[in-house]
Amino acid sequence: MEGKEQEHNKDDSNDGLSNIDTIPYDLTLEILTRLPVESLIRFQYVSKTWSSIIRSRKFIKSVVSMSSSTPSPRLLISFRNGKLTNKNAEKRLFFFTASSQEEDSSSSLVANLDMTLSSMDAYYYIRCASVNGFISLSHNGQFKICNPSTTQVITLPEIPGGADWNWNYSTCKYLGYDPVDDQYKAMCKKVSDSKEDQEHMVLTLGGDKKPSWRRMEGTTRDYCPLTKGICINGFVYYGAWTPIRFMERVVVCFDVRSEKLSFIELPSRNGINWEGTSALIDYKGKLANVNVHLSRDGVYYEFDIWVLENANGHQWSIKSCSFLRSWWDYLGDIPMSIQGANKNGEILITPKFLPRGGGSFYLLYFHTKSKSVRKVQVEGVADGEEFRRRYGIGKNDIDNDFLMILQILKEMSPMTVAALLMNPVLAPSDVADVASSNKPYIPSQHVWVESRN
Repeated sequence: MEGKEQEHNKDDSNDGLSNIDTIPYDLTLEILTRLPVESLIRFQYVSKTWSSIIRSRKFIKSVVSMSSSTPSPRLLISFRNGKLTNKNAEKRLFFFTASSQEEDSSSSLVANLDMTLSSMDAYYYIRCASVNGFISLSHNGQFKICNPSTTQVITLPEIPGGADWNWNYSTCKYLGYDPVDDQYKAMCKKVSDSKEDQEHMVLTLGGDKKPSWRRMEGTTRDYCPLTKGICINGFVYYGAWTPIRFMERVVVCFDVRSEKLSFIELPSRNGINWEGTSALIDYKGKLANVNVHLSRDGVYYEFDIWVLENANGHQWSIKSCSFLRSWWDYLGDIPMSIQGANKNGEILITPKFLPRGGGSFYLLYFHTKSKSVRKVQVEGVADGEEFRRRYGIGKNDIDNDFLMILQILKEMSPMTVAALLMNPVLAPSDVADVASSNKPYIPSQHVWVESRN
């Protein structure tokens, strides 16, 4: 009797799922476009019809368009607990979010912990700026793609060719997006300038076929990559040096669509370097390099903003400005880091490390036109003793309290949407971890801060 009831209930359940597909297509589409992202993640498994609709590019674009009409800028702040905290402690990468307005006069923000990646054997390293909400990670030699808004993580296949390709420190890993064909691609290059190590590997994400790495053709110039990458309008840029002249610095440009490399010469006597307080950023939709140095009298911080005006002609323009050093003195000996620029042309500056003793974390926005500076306090980013103790960040002594990574992904909107949700990138079989989120967003900028050793 009990077996018959179970069989009967099973049949009723199947009938219910079958009835879902009898709903008119237009009505189904209307229902799905009104659902939050976390519901869409679950409902793509309800039926083949729903999965087909939710994962279609047309549907994704329609949801993105609807979300874009009511933008809600957000900050994503990420950091890693320190190497010297505790040898036996879990190695964690934290993601916090906070609401933000570019022209908001508020002097403080409240951040909430949204996601944590943990490992006992190796740290997570962020290798490239965020691309439409996706963050490329290197972990224990593996290339991973993470979407903090949905807490999805996928692991890309190993690169054929041995351990040299699949070791954390032997390769630079980049993620790019081609807006013309609506495709995401991963690219790897060994950290070497020798002729034997000039191979580049590319992988196209998404689609029905299992992704696989392939060699990129036409790379003719020897070089060694040095910086993290940043994707702007279908091109991934990163700093490098070539052995043609002694340690000559260049910008490498990877065309995501054509899968071709080009090299952009830097202006002569520019002072651009890939070390210290220098960063490649997206400045009003163009690649720029920001250099910061103290004035001769030590009163000002001087900024040289080199903007790439024409990549083919290697043409750069320069904008110089400065602000009083006293704006930064409150942080003591903590060095600054350039985190990018917002749409208003404000340069975002942060400390490289969290303050010792659980103090507050601050952002500085420097407006290059008006020369004004605004300071914003961010509450909730590991500023409590309980949080630090719980997650093994370290006690208040000089040897243990280190911020290893800080990145700020600015100007986020609720568009996370099907990205990237289900995507053109993430296939159900690739998803390693899926959890619902009621704060979806897509960042337009990814910021990286170096670690203190």
